[in-house]
Amino acid sequence: MEESQKMTEETQKEKRGKRMEDNKIILYTLAVIESVIWGFSFVGTKAALVKLTPMEVITARWTMAAAVLIILAAFKIIKVNFKGKDMRLVMLAALAQPCFYSIGEVYGISMTTTSESSILIAMGPIAIMLISVIFLKVKIDKVTVFAVIAAFLGVILSIAMNDDFSLGGKYEGYAILVVTVILGAIFTLMSNRISDRFTPMEITLVMAVQGSVFFNLITIIGGRGLEVYRVCFTDKDTMLAVTFLGLGCTVICYIIFNTVVSKLPAHIAEALQKNLITLTGVITGIIINGDSWNMWTIIGLAVMLFGIVLVSRPKDKENTDKEFQTDSVAECEG
Repeated sequence: MEESQKMTEETQKEKRGKRMEDNKIILYTLAVIESVIWGFSFVGTKAALVKLTPMEVITARWTMAAAVLIILAAFKIIKVNFKGKDMRLVMLAALAQPCFYSIGEVYGISMTTTSESSILIAMGPIAIMLISVIFLKVKIDKVTVFAVIAAFLGVILSIAMNDDFSLGGKYEGYAILVVTVILGAIFTLMSNRISDRFTPMEITLVMAVQGSVFFNLITIIGGRGLEVYRVCFTDKDTMLAVTFLGLGCTVICYIIFNTVVSKLPAHIAEALQKNLITLTGVITGIIINGDSWNMWTIIGLAVMLFGIVLVSRPKDKENTDKEFQTDSVAECEG
């Protein structure tokens, strides 16, 4: 009897383990799809910037995303339910990203070289690790720390050793980008924390609506009014670019991003996705945009890929961020 019960328990454990592995494969596949779409985002952004300012591109992108998600929710094509839920934390997360993050990214990039901004933005996974360990007391294994650092080293090798690498940005730009990276890390951690109360679809909808309102107000205050929409509706190429950015790079990608963050520890989810996006961005930049490359680029990409594979390795037991719910989060909810 005891042997039969033991065999049943072992069978159930095996099934649970298989389901977990299957779910991980799905998550990693989604992360690859997301990174490919985001890796091509520069194509849409470049096309949209022909007729629009950077802030107008952001405004149009998030307004497109909000409109699509609201329509889908209204016709019950997607399921969202905010009834009885405390909206403060999810709105605070959306304030960090896309609102403040996008502004910091636009101005930070404009005040630094492309090389500098690429390296600084790639520090996202390291920022999350530091915040998790110092403030949230999350225990991160040494192999994961090594994997994240290795991937970042790959970013530096593929960019800093390139013939086009240059320095010369303003210190204010560096500071803005560092703050931007911290905001992105805070958003990822908050998305991870609230994922037991809000679905990835609900988080993305709040991000889109709040981002749309926020950026439209900035555009109107800046004196451009509704010019962005006149351009979008009268210029086919601009509309196509904004549609790609709004649907592909915002709706689809952020639903995937929030899904992965809800299922994996925040530091692993960020390292996996951010480095995949950087890897794809470098490759598509070389193939489509004609960016220069050399042997160091290949070495850097290989090191980056090594870090991604290492951080995604199967583990018997993972410390998830959700095991460390802090009193401060509980106070925010109260």
